[in-house]
Amino acid sequence: MWKRDYPFSNTILMLYLSKGAECFLGLTLALGFLTRIGSFVLLFVMSVAVIIGQRWHVFPYDKGEITLFYWLFFLTFLFLGGGKYSLDSLIFKKNNEV
Repeated sequence: MWKRDYPFSNTILMLYLSKGAECFLGLTLALGFLTRIGSFVLLFVMSVAVIIGQRWHVFPYDKGEITLFYWLFFLTFLFLGGGKYSLDSLIFKKNNEV
């Protein structure tokens, strides 16, 4: 089996935790529920993937550009939020009407 030297003590546990976070928080991000919290956690997961997994090889000739695109996607949702049609805006609606 192919093995790399990662700085984690249990790489299989980290794999399951990151994939579980990507599946669950990706679903909440698609629904627009807890958008900024979910995108912050997913941004952290993608940062670890870019820094440790890809070793900063994020250009098209390195075949690692999709990880960088996901990182930029989550950064955008962190700053912009879910928008007016998300569950966040329906649940946590602020009464700004005059």
